[in-house]
Amino acid sequence: MQRRFLFTRQSAARSVARKMTEDGCRSVTIRNPGGTRQFWSVDSTAMYPVPGDDPKLLSPFIQQETHRLAALARGRGGMLLHCTVRTSPDDDPAAATMPLPDPLPLGPPQPPPAPAWADLHFGDPGTEVSAAIDLARRMYATVAPPSTLLHLTDDELAQETLDDFTEADGTRHFLMNLVQTAHHLPAADSGTRSIIPLVTELAGSPAMSPGARASLLLLLLDCVCEQDVHAADNAEWAALTGKDLNIPSHMTAQRDEVVARVPALLSRWHLEGDAVRWAISALAAYCPTRTAASVRPRLADIPAPQGTGRADILALMDAMLAEDTHALQTALARLATWQERCRELLDNPHVPPSLAARAALAHTVARELGADLWLC
Repeated sequence: MQRRFLFTRQSAARSVARKMTEDGCRSVTIRNPGGTRQFWSVDSTAMYPVPGDDPKLLSPFIQQETHRLAALARGRGGMLLHCTVRTSPDDDPAAATMPLPDPLPLGPPQPPPAPAWADLHFGDPGTEVSAAIDLARRMYATVAPPSTLLHLTDDELAQETLDDFTEADGTRHFLMNLVQTAHHLPAADSGTRSIIPLVTELAGSPAMSPGARASLLLLLLDCVCEQDVHAADNAEWAALTGKDLNIPSHMTAQRDEVVARVPALLSRWHLEGDAVRWAISALAAYCPTRTAASVRPRLADIPAPQGTGRADILALMDAMLAEDTHALQTALARLATWQERCRELLDNPHVPPSLAARAALAHTVARELGADLWLC
């Protein structure tokens, strides 16, 4: 486990370096990045044996150690920059110099599962890819399409695209390819932002299956929360260095592009199944002034038995829609008992509850729907 801390006082850096040495860490060093005497970093390496030859058994312990080290740094006015895992080589057991606790800690107990989603199937790929191509052609019949969508509007390229995604999971692979194309062409057409109009139309199209629409809604959810995730991940660094938190402009533009389209997606609520309603509700939570009045009374339509993880996530959505600070803190605290990401955000004193909620919601919603729907 390789750790790096950052401090604004040299005395604090020395104190932590001594602590790492006493704990048995290797290669403990103190550096003055940039030579400005404003910051001091502490690097150390902790080598642990691999229990039962399975590194995954270490995961709860590593999470526990990461929280402990972050608290140690904060207590001395610094921060834990990163904590990465390195296990001892199989052919050199002596390389492990740090003992593991016995017994190893277990992960937090997970709440009972909610009922399985009944409507997450994908449709026939030939039909769905063809519907996506037809929709793209209609949208860009009189205006030039972004380069990210040329393969759908050009006759020859569109036929090639149709031929490329005929396998059983073709719709999902087609949508993943659409996202990857946008990610790899950021300069010409604003990257992912360029496909948001088409993605939103497809997410509300009855020509697409519930699984496809839920996948597309999760993509929109990623787009709308990206700036919040960035802000939360960099809040501690900004506080320590005294620098303004810089939010890239493309993240803000991307968020605004999605938020403007959320009310239109809500118009199909009465036609949608539970999984799609779940994803739409999460999107609505990012723009409560536009959506709270219509969405909050409908949350009860989503099956989320009390005590399940889905009920905990739904409580967070409701608190965000209500803009209720107390309910927000209660919902986050509950999620933090079993969701590592929520605990990490809640432990950070520089991340207010409202930002923690916006940074955590998309991840928890996507997990509840399942990895088979993730497009990126």
